Amino acid sequence: MVGRRIGLKILFVGDSGVGKTTIKNRLIQKGDGNVTSTIGVDISSFKIDLSNISLVFTIFDIGGQKHYSSVRSAYYSNPQLIVFVFDVTNNTTLLNLLNWLNELNASGNVDLEATPIVIVGNKIDLKKEVNKKTILYVVNSLKKRGLVIRDIIFISAVAGTNLDKLYQVIVRESVRSLVEKIRMKKYAFSPL
Repeated sequence: MVGRRIGLKILFVGDSGVGKTTIKNRLIQKGDGNVTSTIGVDISSFKIDLSNISLVFTIFDIGGQKHYSSVRSAYYSNPQLIVFVFDVTNNTTLLNLLNWLNELNASGNVDLEATPIVIVGNKIDLKKEVNKKTILYVVNSLKKRGLVIRDIIFISAVAGTNLDKLYQVIVRESVRSLVEKIRMKKYAFSPL
């Protein structure tokens, strides 16, 4: 029997069309990969039941269109994990991760130095445009700004390549972040 429910918030951010919604749907096993652009924010969750605790992972799939930027900031508060997603077939989406960092920072709702980051390169089943040099530039730029990058994963949400690894990293790093925030007294338990 499950007693306490603990919520873990995960933000998926990145440009429109990089595959955030397809990734989210495949991770929670409710989609076939055919989706339309997210309007504003799409929120879904999955649960892992332990002996007396239920962990509820809520994924906030943030729409990537620029005209939703004023709406997005309301959903940025206090995540356990931020997943930056880019499209390996489009170099601009990788470079724009720095713009996403600026938007998260400007919101004032995220402790970026205390929130782990996972970077996901999606669409590896297609011809790559991004190169290692650009990836290193973006990763180093994020690290110089104090971000804690826990992992970089290359996947294909449509083909299902490396989705199991991404799921494991999301669960591991979200729980790790939660434990750290509890230890630092930066997490308040609230009923779900």
